[in-house]
Amino acid sequence: MSQSLSSTFTRGAAVLLASATLASGCGPADEVPTEPLEQRTDSIIANPGSTVGPARESTTTTGRFPEVVRFLYPSVSTSNGVTTTRWWNCTGTVIAPYAVLTASHCAPNGTDLGQVRWDNAGLGLSVGAVYTNPYLGASYRPAWWTALDAQQKAAGGRQDDWPAQHDQLLLFVPGLTPEFLRQHGLKPVDINPYAGAAHFTLVGVGSTGGAFRDSIAQRYVPASPNTITLAPRDGYLSTDTATANFGNANGGDSGGSSIGAFRYSWVDGSLLEAQRYVVGTVQNGMEAGTTSSKPLDLAPMAYDPGITMTANQRLTVRLNSLWAQARADDADGDGLPSACDANPAQANPTSDNLCPAPLGGPRGTGIGSMPVAQLACRPGYAAVGLRGRSGDLIDRLAVQCRAFSCFGNADAQCAGDTRYEHWTDEFGGEGGGAWTASCPSGYVLMGVGATDNPVDGWVHSLAPRCAPFSSVMSGSPTPVQLPGGGNPAWGSPAERNCASGQFLVGFQARSRDSRFVTGLQPICSTDLKRFTPYMGGQGGGDTVLRCPTGFRAIGTVQNFESEAINAFGLLCGPSALSGSATPDNQVVIARGGYWHYSAWLPVPAMVEPLSSAHLPASAVIKRCDGYLLGIQGRTDTFVRNIDNLLCSEGSTILEYTRKPVAVGNASAGTFRTQRCPLFRPVDGMYLRNGWLTDGFSLHCGE
Repeated sequence: MSQSLSSTFTRGAAVLLASATLASGCGPADEVPTEPLEQRTDSIIANPGSTVGPARESTTTTGRFPEVVRFLYPSVSTSNGVTTTRWWNCTGTVIAPYAVLTASHCAPNGTDLGQVRWDNAGLGLSVGAVYTNPYLGASYRPAWWTALDAQQKAAGGRQDDWPAQHDQLLLFVPGLTPEFLRQHGLKPVDINPYAGAAHFTLVGVGSTGGAFRDSIAQRYVPASPNTITLAPRDGYLSTDTATANFGNANGGDSGGSSIGAFRYSWVDGSLLEAQRYVVGTVQNGMEAGTTSSKPLDLAPMAYDPGITMTANQRLTVRLNSLWAQARADDADGDGLPSACDANPAQANPTSDNLCPAPLGGPRGTGIGSMPVAQLACRPGYAAVGLRGRSGDLIDRLAVQCRAFSCFGNADAQCAGDTRYEHWTDEFGGEGGGAWTASCPSGYVLMGVGATDNPVDGWVHSLAPRCAPFSSVMSGSPTPVQLPGGGNPAWGSPAERNCASGQFLVGFQARSRDSRFVTGLQPICSTDLKRFTPYMGGQGGGDTVLRCPTGFRAIGTVQNFESEAINAFGLLCGPSALSGSATPDNQVVIARGGYWHYSAWLPVPAMVEPLSSAHLPASAVIKRCDGYLLGIQGRTDTFVRNIDNLLCSEGSTILEYTRKPVAVGNASAGTFRTQRCPLFRPVDGMYLRNGWLTDGFSLHCGE
């Protein structure tokens, strides 16, 4: 790379590719340079004394990290009548359908927003819109950072700093549909700030020009509290640049993700990696071509990166992760989370909203440049309460969530127990007084009562509207409104109730002023109603497993151990093919976690191909001739046996036939049947399990 080109770089940004001269006005995303792209081999490096180097794979939609992509975008300039397009690279990570996360300083200029690519030969998807993390802007910069920045400027220090711990950009990619993900075997990397792991991997593709994807193990060091000028800086995650066999990134992998994961050694010695999540994104790197000790800073997104985090780091994680979750769930930027959006690949908030109207403001596409937060329950949980701070306005808000297995089973025992409940992170400011309002045991949120001013964009009061879980499931809720927070004497009454058979699972929260929650889009879902009644015990952890998009269940897998079923899951095949017509190479298994007794190791819940599924040798696989419609078995505090599958006859979903399984203890527990309604085959399940399978419910598809 020539000095004249490399000197145009600041902040360890993306690698400048060889320029390509295009006609004025050109720039569709697939017009990539035809000449070879400049490549660098030092994008990710090992620290001094390392005996290992970066792992390298071709940037296709296969390999260990196919969800990490190249973000290629043009910068167009005209000089002496000649228009030149220079192509730039950053690294991005697929975090949801339609959504890729990268660095804000990679934001393209002009009208051509570029594209994400897996190779140089043609597989690429155009970017439809970009959304910058709003906490970079002066209006929303956190108070602690503003104070430290003012101190250093007053002392004659750095005058051009920026809060780059929020250096993130969300790309809306209309072609990154659920079907595209399924066809290419792509599983988005989670935004899950509470996931904890002992293994972290830095992954990049920007510096290599897109021909290769590099990765290496990474570790972090504690921050120096309340400093943004001395490394390791507060508010960031800084990597260990000294310890052998850990890695770092040079400039050019901006936006590259540090991925946390749980790793397990399988019985054959291979490595099983599960539950990947984004720990942070690369903000800058080491100077190109050097091995100095300059730290690699990450814009953080997870609370447990293996170090004790400062209060400022934790605040940064909360702001970044809530924003990223909301933006990923509303990638087209119309203010409608996916559960509410009739067309998630096209912004049209006036006609696409499947949920109640929003409260306060901003509304619609006006939220793109402002703080937003996803205050929603995890899959398999129902909202049962609210808490926050308020005065004459709603200053702060969080949602209380309770596990599906609690309702109609052990409601009283679940209430207040962190094994079965969780609160979302809180969004908003520190003003007002604290309040909490929770539904009675056995009740769920089905709406809210509020007062708001949508013209000025404020929410003045908010109160939960609760109904018995059974009445919401039956489609005839009987709501009771509880006292909430705020001042109901201000604003206009604005009750919001979910439609019949829908549960309120949370909100997309908005703020025009980071001291307050100024707007709320209620999120209603029919998902809980599509589960069959839960049967079994309350032990273990819970998970929701789904067949991939476009798949249906065609059978089950189960293993009997220690007087109960331990490994349990579904066989899934393409919806167009019934069980007997589905070849093995098109079947995947969605199974819960379990304890592998013979190998004495834990196996995490996973969705994986049948051909390489991690199962005990004694596991029994049963396949329907048609589609799976239900299961019969015996349960008490555990699932004791799986007796029969209820299967459709071929592809005609009219009635079921029993397919004997007979795995487990046929005399223990109570015999029960779980069955989806006619014409609704199984496409997933809710599981509670630890060493054994404690209980389950089937999820019924459309």
